[in-house]
Amino acid sequence: MSRADFLQPDESPRSSVFSASLYPESARAAEYLSTVVAAGACDLHMHSMCSDGSESAAQLIERAMRNGLKTISLTDHDNFKGVREIKIIESKLRQLGVKTPVIIPGIEVSTQGLNQELHLLAYFPFGGYEAIQSIVEQSQISRDERNRKMCAVLTENGLPISYEELRAEGGSIVGRVHMANILVRKGYAGSTDEAFHSWLSSSAPYYVRREIADVEDVIVSILEAGGVPVLAHPALYGWTGRDDDDSLYNSLKYLKDKGLIGVETVSGQHTWLQRKELATVTRELGLLATCGSDYHGTNKVNVRMFTAEQDFSEFL
Repeated sequence: MSRADFLQPDESPRSSVFSASLYPESARAAEYLSTVVAAGACDLHMHSMCSDGSESAAQLIERAMRNGLKTISLTDHDNFKGVREIKIIESKLRQLGVKTPVIIPGIEVSTQGLNQELHLLAYFPFGGYEAIQSIVEQSQISRDERNRKMCAVLTENGLPISYEELRAEGGSIVGRVHMANILVRKGYAGSTDEAFHSWLSSSAPYYVRREIADVEDVIVSILEAGGVPVLAHPALYGWTGRDDDDSLYNSLKYLKDKGLIGVETVSGQHTWLQRKELATVTRELGLLATCGSDYHGTNKVNVRMFTAEQDFSEFL
């Protein structure tokens, strides 16, 4: 895939709130992303079968077209295989004269920060994502080690899942969603939500913590590669709805000081009040507000891909 398959820097506006960045390529990418968000009809967070989604890259494009979206980003966990696949499909469709959404290469990376696991979305509208491959590979290794340990713990406690069985369940990347699907299929849980609540969530008895990279290190690597680091689904970290303290402001300020550019103020998992609170603090800190459904297909049944008719402008 050549650089011609990506947007070129001169396609983006030059005046920007991000222009003072120490990373000019990242600043241009952030400005482009801000125009995408302002235009609406976008969904910048979704997963394919290459991680823990249930749909292929082709199915995601088809659904996005049916939903009337102008721009999407595929942000699989810890790998770019789906990005390469979806960009090839996009190119072939356009050669046939089919108008597709603009597809921004992205990824979701697990990091450690503020005493918990934080997920970063990294966007590369002008390409360059190969430069963070070392971090991606380390994340893949830690995920694989955790998978082996959790399969062993589950099996020891009467919920048999072999590592080989887990690997066969998904695509390039497998994890707890695939474990949950296996447990449901074997009759140990009535739903994936039940499996997570009972055994697989971070507060459940058989959860195994991963060794993951520090959030600051990952943010800097994304910036150096010309990408845009954005905090994914921030309402899941326990910082919102706390009138008695400034957890949200202080946490986002800390991450901004480390180089964070954006916050996913609109997520498919956020309530209206959470979106409003996130939008207020994001504006106050001068961070970029983004929107993404976190669509996983049937692996997250309560979250749907966004549509062009949805207006999130009050939160962006």
